[in-house]
Amino acid sequence: RARDAKGNRDSNIVEVSTIFQANGVQLLGQYEMDTAADLDVDNARDLAFISQWHDEGVSIVDLSANKENPTLLATLDNIGYNADVQVKGDYLYIAHEHWGRGIDIYDISDPSDPSLVKKVGPNTGYPFGLEDCHNLWLQPDRDLLYCASSANGNVEILSIGENGLGSPTAPSHLASLSLNGDWGVHDVYAEDNTLYVGFLDAGFAIYNITDPSSPVLQAQKGYEDAFCHNVWPSTDGQYLFSTDEIPEGHLRIWDISDLGNISQVASYQPNEDAIIHNVEVVDDHAYISYYTEGLK
Repeated sequence: RARDAKGNRDSNIVEVSTIFQANGVQLLGQYEMDTAADLDVDNARDLAFISQWHDEGVSIVDLSANKENPTLLATLDNIGYNADVQVKGDYLYIAHEHWGRGIDIYDISDPSDPSLVKKVGPNTGYPFGLEDCHNLWLQPDRDLLYCASSANGNVEILSIGENGLGSPTAPSHLASLSLNGDWGVHDVYAEDNTLYVGFLDAGFAIYNITDPSSPVLQAQKGYEDAFCHNVWPSTDGQYLFSTDEIPEGHLRIWDISDLGNISQVASYQPNEDAIIHNVEVVDDHAYISYYTEGLK
């Protein structure tokens, strides 16, 4: 959009052509499996943890010896409808959906022989929303765990040691967050004192989590045809990238430098039939996954 010296914008939108460089992503290695739903990597030990959806388990794959030919260390079999996996330290956290299991926590100090140490779900002293967990996020810079629950549509915030509450194997519940919408929450991203949440048809929301037991809603952005699947901020925190996981949905880029006046500044869609899934931002690159368009 045109902008004058004072920073004011007019309503004229200028289309800009983009030429992409040659493919800079090359396949290094591959591990064959029937299904792969989600994965996380322990960079310190060169391990990949890959969920296999439904009740097919989680594979623990060793990348350290030869990344061109990864090898299987262990498999967690018949553990339920696992949707999301994340690793922090010596513990693997597995989110479950539709099976009334919430989150399972495994000790992976010996990755060839993982052991279940805790179930966080029904009849374990946790809120009803933790009956299931579609997506989870372990905040890298704080001892906080976020569960996006399909059961109640809320974000459930738990401490795994934050401010002396809970531990990696015994999370302590801190707060629940929700917005008015038909579909509830889907995914979250947290960094420092800010939590970004995708609320599907309700758009997205941004919270101050300086005190994670009492989050403060700083901004909510609804928009036409919203189905906000995931959100991820730019490295400098001035922009937010969002994905609408519906036919004709696409990547949107929002200016969030003024939380009282959030505006969309750009969008990207490779073609009108592409259905976007997730976006992650690393430094100056956005990595975008699609159902039928691969990775861009």
